[in-house]
Amino acid sequence: MIYSTKKAGSLGLMAFMLALSACNYFNERKLQGVWQAAEVSEDSTKIEVDLTKVVLKIEPEKRYYYHGTLNYEEAGTYKFRDNLLYIKDTTQNNSGEKIMEVLLLSDDSLFLKMEENQKPRILKLVKQK
Repeated sequence: MIYSTKKAGSLGLMAFMLALSACNYFNERKLQGVWQAAEVSEDSTKIEVDLTKVVLKIEPEKRYYYHGTLNYEEAGTYKFRDNLLYIKDTTQNNSGEKIMEVLLLSDDSLFLKMEENQKPRILKLVKQK
């Protein structure tokens, strides 16, 4: 009886791990696409900036492109795991990995939390068609 419980327990654990892996796969597919910034806030205060050109593009090949305010651009590789988005700008030498928490990911909305000057910043994006 103990043997069958252990066997059932390990099968249950394997099924759970497979389900988690599948969830990450489907969430990563939702993450892919072109995202337009809609709002940015710092310390819970909305920042008034022109967001019309702030775009994040996430590609299936684990690549991303970002265009920000004042013609700032970066591009590189990304990883998505456990609601964390890890990005590494490969256009700049000595660029470290940045980590953003994915607060919300739906078919049409993406909310990212990051630290800027030791303050929490939230970037809300809308998926482009």
